[in-house]
Amino acid sequence: MASYDRNHFVKAEASYDPSGLSGKSVIITGGASGLGLQFAKDFVAAGAFVTIGDINGESGKRVVEDLGGEEKATFVQCDVLSWQDQLKLFKRALDRSPSKGIDIVLANAGISGQDDVFHDKRDEKTGDPLEPDLSIFKIDGIGPLYTVKLALHYLARQPHDEKGRDRCIIMTASLAGYLGLPGAPQYNAAKFAVRGLMNSLRLTAPAKGIRINVLAPWYIKTPIMSEEVMDKLTGYGVRFAAIEDASSAVLHLASDTSLNGRALAVVTRDVDPRGYLDVREDDFRDVLYADMDYVPVPKAGRLWTSKADFFRPFRTAAGAAGGENIIPLYDPALHHEATDEPDLRDLNTALATLVDIFPDVEPETFREMLSNISESSRVEVVTEQMLKNDAKKSRLGKTLRKARLVDPTAKRRLRLTSETALPKEDTFRSESYKKAVKQVLYQEFKNLSHSSIKAVMAEQNYSYSQSRPILQQLAAKSWRFSLSSIWTRRSPSVAAGEHPSIISGGDPTQ
Repeated sequence: MASYDRNHFVKAEASYDPSGLSGKSVIITGGASGLGLQFAKDFVAAGAFVTIGDINGESGKRVVEDLGGEEKATFVQCDVLSWQDQLKLFKRALDRSPSKGIDIVLANAGISGQDDVFHDKRDEKTGDPLEPDLSIFKIDGIGPLYTVKLALHYLARQPHDEKGRDRCIIMTASLAGYLGLPGAPQYNAAKFAVRGLMNSLRLTAPAKGIRINVLAPWYIKTPIMSEEVMDKLTGYGVRFAAIEDASSAVLHLASDTSLNGRALAVVTRDVDPRGYLDVREDDFRDVLYADMDYVPVPKAGRLWTSKADFFRPFRTAAGAAGGENIIPLYDPALHHEATDEPDLRDLNTALATLVDIFPDVEPETFREMLSNISESSRVEVVTEQMLKNDAKKSRLGKTLRKARLVDPTAKRRLRLTSETALPKEDTFRSESYKKAVKQVLYQEFKNLSHSSIKAVMAEQNYSYSQSRPILQQLAAKSWRFSLSSIWTRRSPSVAAGEHPSIISGGDPTQ
């Protein structure tokens, strides 16, 4: 059974073979319309038997007839917020499917609409806020929990044949589980919750012989949206993804038995010619947690059994083979960081002095040289090196050499010169400033790799104002930016612009 491996994802050129779906028993909630209906059609076409659960009884019965009758599919009228309804759905699948089993479960049912958490509705008499209708969050968030709970129970109890029959859960989330959707806090929260559910279960479900993955569609024209909403989105310039591509992504997840813990985004074909791609936003990355104390990553089937497990340091490969399989990505005991930061004011005073003496030399040259010289002799040593390297041609070269011979205090006066004339972007930065800039840019440019962001920051001397435009150009080329920008064109975060370390420019004296 496939365990979670962050390095095993759906590559751009990857394809799948749906022939293995023949004879499988599939449960689909919300299967009488929209995405669920398309999934049901394609699974039946692949030779699977489908059990459909939907709150709309008439539509459900009609879908079964259209799919070829009770030999191909069956239907249970089901409210996903009713435990008993969902229990009945699973028992029907066991009873009616030719295999008398369950192989694949799609937690797909969901709704959207006007969000009472967002809209301010008040009592006409008292003016008090009215209790919000939380149906969207309940159906989209709690409904999948019921479905997954039942799937974990029944899939784990299915007989295993000699071929090692695959068991699979697929949950329909949304790209709203990765990107902010203005005006829809319940829908946003529920889809993030589905994503979180997958992140947890992908670590433990394989021990029961079960894979779990997520589908994250972009806007698709289905009954979940009214015609009015679709017209408005079209007017905003939104391009819709294809429902057929969403179904292909589901069949890919169901067919490839090596996939576990993946999220496939359904996108427009100008973003990916298949119409879907691996989001890769739920993968543990060492660099992502570089500033955290402990990030335990349990292997499949193993939970933390004590506080000691959680705070255990790195284990060796031999230790892991012996059953030690809780491995934090970062342990401060093994990663000693310098706590004493050089005196920035002295460094920047020396830097300003050298830039004034040698105006033709880039400040970054002096920053590199000063960083490797002790505090007591910075200006003198760098000056000596520059004079030996044709610094005589600088406009103050002769003055400096004369000052060294005539006035022993000249060096001291130069060292104490104020650095106010030096642009802030050229000065040495404090570690707190660098960290603040890194955190803000990581948050703003989630579509870019952290290594790319750090490379730009280093090139721009960790300047937020100079790094950001370059990163914007890089981000504009990514699919994630192009999709999120359709929802809303947002200005830089106020919180980012007001970060105290960024405002002070990294100078702890301000």
